[in-house]
Amino acid sequence: MTPDAPALPSVRDLKRRYKLLLAEQRALHTTDLGISLPISTGEPVLDAALLEKLLPTATMGEAEHLARAWHLVRTSQASHHAILRRHARALLNDHKLLHALGALERGDHETLGAMLGALPWVWRLGFATAAIKPAAMTLTGWRRGVPFRLIEPPFDQLRADFRATLARAPDATLLKFRDTVKQSAALLHFRFEGERERAIHDLCFGDGRAAAASGTLPVVSAFVTARDALARDGLGAFVRALDAAPGSSRSRRWVASSGRPASGWTSPTPPRARTSASCARTPSRRPAGWRRCSGCTSGARGCSPKTARSSPSACSRPPRARA
Repeated sequence: MTPDAPALPSVRDLKRRYKLLLAEQRALHTTDLGISLPISTGEPVLDAALLEKLLPTATMGEAEHLARAWHLVRTSQASHHAILRRHARALLNDHKLLHALGALERGDHETLGAMLGALPWVWRLGFATAAIKPAAMTLTGWRRGVPFRLIEPPFDQLRADFRATLARAPDATLLKFRDTVKQSAALLHFRFEGERERAIHDLCFGDGRAAAASGTLPVVSAFVTARDALARDGLGAFVRALDAAPGSSRSRRWVASSGRPASGWTSPTPPRARTSASCARTPSRRPAGWRRCSGCTSGARGCSPKTARSSPSACSRPPRARA
């Protein structure tokens, strides 16, 4: 710490500030904090961004946490924004998103850029969805159908920011979160322009073949080639296609982490290959209390404990052949 830097408060001071705010009803009890620490910076805006998750707690529901957090965002001041920008990486993602929405509403481009830059890629790609349809990002369950907006979305700026985000996003990120990109683009009525953006459009809304043929998204090309090889010739061809792709080790890892088939893709895995992949990925496990009765002939499956305790005639399988 430099001589000009302010001294850090002690834990005792942080606890004292929390007790004062709690007495003034400006802080939540620890049972309603996502991170249950009885400490405070002295500013509810900063405390909420560090400790309060938008999740149901002992006495508050998710919607109540959202209403409280959004009120703190709307009443925050320029001094708070400067601190939040400086420590953006340390904030909870829920509050980064809300402060980004608040900055978008008031035209604070510096805070908006800092909050979006500190968010994970899936949140950045879904920022337009959070502005247009917040229930899809911040609430779960039946509340996804509740129509409400926190701000009046400026569509032109959201489209420009979305285009910039797509330009910075790596290929593997677009492949992994293509459903998020698809939802944001649909809500924005986004017009894909340029060769790379048209490839992204085909990845999200098509079967991915045009994106692979364009060559602008190398990881997508590797994925489509490996997917087709799996559908045509099985797992061996799938592995060989990944090994032959540029940067084979990275391509194999990316495809393994993000290679679930999209809903609109037209090359499903054949049942035989799909069964083999499933068996290789998830070994079969016998249930607790498994025991084979004398009437069973299969070694892969057994009767339930209740059936095994009964007579062999209770089993539906044919009796074992005796030598």
